[in-house]
Formats: sequence, C-alpha cells, structure tokens
Amino acid sequence: MKEIEGNFDFLKGDVDKERRYLPLTLSDAYTLCAEYNFWAFFRECPPPSRHKYLWWHPRNINFTRWEPIYKIFDKHLVKKHHLDGFEFTYHMEILQFIANNGWKALKEALTNDDFHLSCVE
Repeated sequence: MKEIEGNFDFLKGDVDKERRYLPLTLSDAYTLCAEYNFWAFFRECPPPSRHKYLWWHPRNINFTRWEPIYKIFDKHLVKKHHLDGFEFTYHMEILQFIANNGWKALKEALTNDDFHLSCVE
C-alpha cells in the first residue's frame, strides 16, 4: 500500500491521552500548507531565532510574508482545534522540517524520536 504524505496516523500509538489530537491537527496543518503552497515560505523564511513562530513581530524579518500565512493557520488550525502557543509552534516547526527535509525524513525522525523542537532548546 502506497504511503500518503501528510497522514500522521502513524503517531496514534505514540501519543499520550492529552495529545491524541496530534495526528489530526498535524494532518490539517500539512493539508493547509500543501493547499496554499506554503512550502517555499517555510524553506526560505525561517522565523526570528529568539522567538520562533510564537512571537513573530512586525519589526522582525519576513513579517510581511508571515502575517497572511499566520492568519490562514490561525483561522483554519488554531481556532478550529483550540491550539495553544506551544502547540502552534510545534506544528509550524514540523512544517518547516518537511519543507527543508521532506516527508520521509520527518516520518523517520518522529518514528526514531530524533525530532527536536528548536523552540524548547
């Protein structure tokens, strides 16, 4: 059976009860990114190093490119699934990883517990 990119069901057995929504919300984030073709943005415009995706301010680089993208994710992901700031950042860093390394690399990193968030380092 061919693997479907953006399907995070492989995480279902690995997440605790409080995070059981992750396969769905990550799949939704992936779908939005693919639907609006945000991959180039995630590749070319890393967030401000100090605050990451959580506090991207108008004074920061690439804010004008980020603001309309944020509004789409806020409407169709954050509000829909009631994500907090850390959860939102986690989703954005997953998308950035996919944009830079590909789906296969992400799946391998998550499966092997090799994915580390820069927002908590």
